[in-house]
Amino acid sequence: MRRIAELLSAFIRSDFALRYRDSLLGFLWVLVKPFLLFLILFVVFSRLFGAQDPQYTLKLLLGILLFSYFSEGTSRGLSSLVERAEVLTRIHFPRGIAVGSPVVSSFLNFLAAFAVFFLARFFLAPEVPVSLLGVGYFFGLVILLTFFILGISFFASILFVRFRDLGIIWDLALQLLFFATPILYPLEFLPARLRDVALWNPLAVVILESKSALIAGSFLGAFPVGLAILIALVVFFAGYFAFLRFVPRVIEYL
Repeated sequence: MRRIAELLSAFIRSDFALRYRDSLLGFLWVLVKPFLLFLILFVVFSRLFGAQDPQYTLKLLLGILLFSYFSEGTSRGLSSLVERAEVLTRIHFPRGIAVGSPVVSSFLNFLAAFAVFFLARFFLAPEVPVSLLGVGYFFGLVILLTFFILGISFFASILFVRFRDLGIIWDLALQLLFFATPILYPLEFLPARLRDVALWNPLAVVILESKSALIAGSFLGAFPVGLAILIALVVFFAGYFAFLRFVPRVIEYL
């Protein structure tokens, strides 16, 4: 277990070093990218939805941060085996670490961005109380989202070794998913028949529940949350066991 932890730590350190090498802003890009996206979208959509919700600014920012974590984690997890090809073909170690390390890196990036959000919350909405129970529930939701990201990454990383077009397809899917998920708009904006469809997406449930837990709003209830937990865990275990079964074969193609 100690060797695994050391290897995971080494992968994460090298990941940060390689990613921000020769970058002018370096690690600050973790904060700059999502906050720039937030500013652009806020200017465009605040007139449509901001008047209806006094906390729209914070809710939009939180939704973007959570989606950015999902997007970065799955995209980097998808290509993780190919990016670690040299190490995978020369050194024997648990292959899941190669997929898990970029997801952990993305999680650390998210925590850094969330810390800034949490500070901004006190300036933008000082009247909204902070609940320790709400914060605890939020981090439980983030853990659930992490399992969902890992499951997708385990499965997609296997496919990506043989089908490199999957990277382009996944980028397009993420763009569609961004607008299909209640980030820019409230759930009530969707037609009634589409709301139930949206709640089959664990990412949507995590974002909506997080807004309610940290800012304001009504919770979805036990059934949508329970369904999100079930789907996320099924995706995680299905992806993990598929990874264990097929990774010895796909390593030959690296």
